[in-house]
Amino acid sequence: DSIEQLYAFFYKPHPKHTVNDGWSVYDPLREFERMGVTKNDAWRFSTVNRNYSLCPSYPRILVVPSKISDAVLTHAQKFRSKGRIPTLSYLHWANQ
Repeated sequence: DSIEQLYAFFYKPHPKHTVNDGWSVYDPLREFERMGVTKNDAWRFSTVNRNYSLCPSYPRILVVPSKISDAVLTHAQKFRSKGRIPTLSYLHWANQ
């Protein structure tokens, strides 16, 4: 029973996912497309938070209802706690 037998000590990441390649592991556009967000007109991608000024704790690309403009999002965040606006984080296939 050695500490070297713990997972944290013997884990070797796959060369495809190295530390230097961390930013390309997750692509939000491809992930939301995989969930089916682009199959209808109910949702849209917004870059209103591209510089994290709308809400620093939200990602750069947001998925929001298609009928809400970026201007409305910018205005609405002023009245929400820490600028947090309702956005889509997950879409179940049965709810499309």
